[in-house]
Parts: sequence; C-alpha cells; structure tokens
Amino acid sequence: MVESTLIENPSRSFVDWPAIFAGTAIASGTVAVLTAFAGGLGLNAISADNGGELSITWLIVTGLFVVLSMVASYMLGGYITGR
Repeated sequence: MVESTLIENPSRSFVDWPAIFAGTAIASGTVAVLTAFAGGLGLNAISADNGGELSITWLIVTGLFVVLSMVASYMLGGYITGR
C-alpha cells in the first residue's frame, strides 16, 4: 500500500494577478476596438434632425451597441482571466 502525504504550500496565493491583468488588458483593448468600429459606422455622431429633434431610433441603436459591446468585452476579459 502506498502512503500519500499532503504538503501544503502556505506561500501560494489564491489570486493569480498576471491572469487578472491579462484579462483587464484584453477587455480594455476590445472596448477600444469596438468603440473605433462604432465610430467608423457613425454611431458616435448624434445630430439633430431638420426640426431640431434628436433621432430616437439612432439613440436606441447607439445605446444597444454600447451596452452589447461592453458586455461582450467584459465577458471576453473574464474568460481570459478564468483560463
């Protein structure tokens, strides 16, 4: 019969800081790329109509794109951190 001994390493941290920093960098980079993409599509330019009113449709589209791109970026950063 083989005896096994459990050796505890108290100096080991439960937090993996390099993974956290990598996930943060990936999430920040993804937000920057998606924001530049939105600017290329013209989603960051909100102007008034001829009547002086803002287009509600473009406000909703811009808001949805911002929310979805932020959620996707944070999910990607969390995935990278968890790997």
